[in-house]
Amino acid sequence: TATTTSSSSAPKLFCAIYTYPKMRDLARAQALTWGYKCDGYLAFSTETIRELGMVHLLHRGEESYQNMWQKVRSIWAYIARHYLQDYDFFHLGGDDLYVMVENMRHFLGTY
Repeated sequence: TATTTSSSSAPKLFCAIYTYPKMRDLARAQALTWGYKCDGYLAFSTETIRELGMVHLLHRGEESYQNMWQKVRSIWAYIARHYLQDYDFFHLGGDDLYVMVENMRHFLGTY
């Protein structure tokens, strides 16, 4: 989801991941390697660790891979409720990805 940005300014990018306590080390690595390069960053989990930008977010059903849709649905609702007006573009992925924020920002700057 994106809003129109002025061509004279870089688009504001909010990045988020979904994770769970067992993968805390991956979430930490993401925050330290690429998450901080986004204009906004949060990791959604079943625990809150402010230093890592990790937020406990409830969702319907159990915490399992088979129920991922409910977790993702809750994440997008949270982002829309709290950040929709503050950013131009939003990116959400799992705790096992790496984002080249500079490349994404360059690509998004063409819109």
